[in-house]
Amino acid sequence: MQLSPSSHYKILETQIQELIVSISSHPHLTYYQLTTFYYQAQQFPLHKFTFTPHQDPWLTIGIFAGIHGDEPAGPYACLDFIQKLIFNPTLAQNCRLLIYPICNPAGLSLSQRTLPNGLDLNRIFWTNSQQPEVRSLENELKSYHFDGILALHSDDTADGIYGYVGGDLLTRHLLEPALQSASAFIPRSQSPLIDGWKATNAIIEQCFNGILTASPSQFPKPFEIVFETSAKFSLNLQISAHTAAISAILEAAIRLHSHALNL
Repeated sequence: MQLSPSSHYKILETQIQELIVSISSHPHLTYYQLTTFYYQAQQFPLHKFTFTPHQDPWLTIGIFAGIHGDEPAGPYACLDFIQKLIFNPTLAQNCRLLIYPICNPAGLSLSQRTLPNGLDLNRIFWTNSQQPEVRSLENELKSYHFDGILALHSDDTADGIYGYVGGDLLTRHLLEPALQSASAFIPRSQSPLIDGWKATNAIIEQCFNGILTASPSQFPKPFEIVFETSAKFSLNLQISAHTAAISAILEAAIRLHSHALNL
């Protein structure tokens, strides 16, 4: 998929509108526009797709993408995964999913990492920020008390895929299968130092302050994964890697939860 950066927001918005129509009578998928952000008289909606299984869900998981506006692979991957759910709901069996494909729509429309005012959205969560994107997403994080949080990103300096783990102590057991599945498309990073953090087999156990996470007061902590593709690879490969990672994390999360129920 070779597009000028400024094209991605328009294409993604078109795909979202088409997806809204296609799921209008779907038994498991629903759409809701959370709010609208305004920048220089332009409107930017914050989208949310919800997948609810027939039976009571074991886990509620939030998937967030487009936090940085110059990383379109995550938003495309979210829409790709929703398309897969339409035809194969078992991909999220026993999970309720809340999918936020474009968390920084104005930044994406400008093809820039930050919000239009220059703030890095992924450094100001839980800092008492009054930024409307932060307030809307923090409300979602507090309201749903997620069992798991997955944020999709792309790194233009990395030599391969990698991820950050946080929250629940078992989180690395969810990231490892994701890295294995996604490595069919992009190799795992071999660097011992990524983004200034020590990495072991492409897994990092520390991270920056102010990133999108569960509320500091939430207990028990959910699993928290930041999955990163390398922007040095084609957009199509990044989308495939992200989609593979989502599927692998959901499968591993259900497997671990099922095991815990049987203890």
